Amino acid sequence: MRLYPYLMSLLNNHTNIRCAVACAEDEAVLSAVIQAYKLNLIHPVLYGNQLEIDKILKDLKCLDHIEIINCESKENACQLAVQSISLGLNQLLMKGLVDTSIFLKAVLNKEWGIKDKPVLSHVCVATIPDHDKLYFISDSAMNILPDLMTKKAIIENAVGV
Repeated sequence: MRLYPYLMSLLNNHTNIRCAVACAEDEAVLSAVIQAYKLNLIHPVLYGNQLEIDKILKDLKCLDHIEIINCESKENACQLAVQSISLGLNQLLMKGLVDTSIFLKAVLNKEWGIKDKPVLSHVCVATIPDHDKLYFISDSAMNILPDLMTKKAIIENAVGV
């Protein structure tokens, strides 16, 4: 991946961000995680079925030691990943291969969830092969018909990312 030098310098100032990946047992998810890891953008912590994750990592020829937290179910993986953010063990939460309803139930849990503002929004960071840009996509389906104050909160969240 080729990134503009300015973007790469910005990203390099935030290396070793601990990223909790809920339900990581998916080839596409792990491929993206490995790419970010090899660029030294994140330190991944994978939550999910350890046997499945190990198999996929082996298939992807990822021989690096990556921390895996074995979980008994998708609900358990989401719960533990969100709790790791709540406790400050990880700084970034990534949704793996899991229904959004299961993921959001953990995020919104009143006891240990991580919703700390009135508006919940998300930001996706993506690349396109052979393009020198990162693309930030926010709230593609989360906040339907937002009012002006909700739009402001969405923008503030995206700027933070």
